[in-house]
Amino acid sequence: MRLSEEQGIAGKSSNLFRSFDIRHVKLKGATRLETAENYTILGIVFGVVLFIIGMGLTAVSTTGISALLTIVGSFVSFVSTVALILVWLVKEFKSE
Repeated sequence: MRLSEEQGIAGKSSNLFRSFDIRHVKLKGATRLETAENYTILGIVFGVVLFIIGMGLTAVSTTGISALLTIVGSFVSFVSTVALILVWLVKEFKSE
C-alpha cells in the first residue's frame, strides 16, 4: 500500500501539524487593542519558553544563567499577563 504525501502514520492525515506554520502567524489585529492582545499573548508564550529553558538548565547547575532565565521568564510572563488583563478591561469598557 502506497501512502500519499498528505498521509502520515497508519494512513491518517497529518494535516494537524501542516496547518500550523509560524511564518503565517499574524500579530496585527483589526484594531489596536486586538494587536496589543496578540503581542501580550506572544509575551506570555516567550516568558514561558524562557522559564522552561531555565528550569531545564537547573538540572545542570542551580546558579548562574539557569536561575536568571527562570526569573526573567517568570517576570515576562507575569507582566504580559497583567498587560493582557488590562487590554481585556479596556476592550470591555470601550465596547459599552
